[in-house]
Amino acid sequence: MLDIRVLAHLCNEKGLQLKCLGFDEEARDRTSQTEVNISRNEISNNIQPGSVIVTDNISVLKSTDSQGFNYIRGHGPFDIVNLDLCGSISCINFPDNHQVLHNLCEYQINNSREKWLLFLTTRAEYEQVNVAHLPHYLKCLKNNSESNSLFGQRLVEMSNWDFTRYNESVNVDEVLVGCRDREFVKLFAAGFGKWLIQLFYDTNNNWLVEMLDSCWYRVENNQTPVSFPNMLSLAFLFSPVNVPINDKSGLSLKNPEPHINEQSLAMGILDQTERFRDIDQEVDADPHLWSSLVEENAILLKTARYQVDLYPQWAEEKRIRFDAN
Repeated sequence: MLDIRVLAHLCNEKGLQLKCLGFDEEARDRTSQTEVNISRNEISNNIQPGSVIVTDNISVLKSTDSQGFNYIRGHGPFDIVNLDLCGSISCINFPDNHQVLHNLCEYQINNSREKWLLFLTTRAEYEQVNVAHLPHYLKCLKNNSESNSLFGQRLVEMSNWDFTRYNESVNVDEVLVGCRDREFVKLFAAGFGKWLIQLFYDTNNNWLVEMLDSCWYRVENNQTPVSFPNMLSLAFLFSPVNVPINDKSGLSLKNPEPHINEQSLAMGILDQTERFRDIDQEVDADPHLWSSLVEENAILLKTARYQVDLYPQWAEEKRIRFDAN
């Protein structure tokens, strides 16, 4: 619940109270549940009483008839939807993550006309994704590439993937043989973003979906200066578009239809993907930033009753030093 502590503190500084609904599968066992209860009590003054941590995996939201989705109805709609995944949004073990997101988006747009944010943290290297999902991403990207030559050209330059060779009968491994590591992570990000746009554009043209400034960093075996970033932290803004009404009697005039340029939104996905912030490099390049983050993290961990005496030493050992390369 460290993230909730941080958000609750930030809200408190602005005179706000955080209301949250979380899904935490690890809290099922007795030790974890006790920890959750203690942490919840410690931050109770800064969060609204109705906040809930559900001891279940977020995959229960794949069904809108589930008890988990009843929690969504009881606590939403939300200003922020945060999917902080240890694995990938495209995951073999949890193949229904896209349906979960589909259901959450559908709930949001049917229950609110306010702007809202989606934060997604996801593994993105080729070895971590469900290959069965990739044709859906590639089809979305290919459609834009064929209708917009500039999009296709930039996509090829960014990812080293030749969309002209792709069709649904081609083996994905073969067509992506030249697109691995850093290039694949970018292709994955662009494909997911384009899938998310078409999810709204094909069925509901009353919402704008825009990728905001996002970042990537290295986890697990990629935590070396020569490795590529394999974890994405993506942000999307969903904005309602005014819907004109039509007076068929002719007594009043219809206002202009809103114009949503899907190709422009798709190009925005490429713009943001090409300028991902490399968090590891930024932190390593700024000694003051590094020291500040270590200090702030130690304070945060201490408030959650962790032993922090050796934390600075541990953090330094885990630090990725790019200047030594």
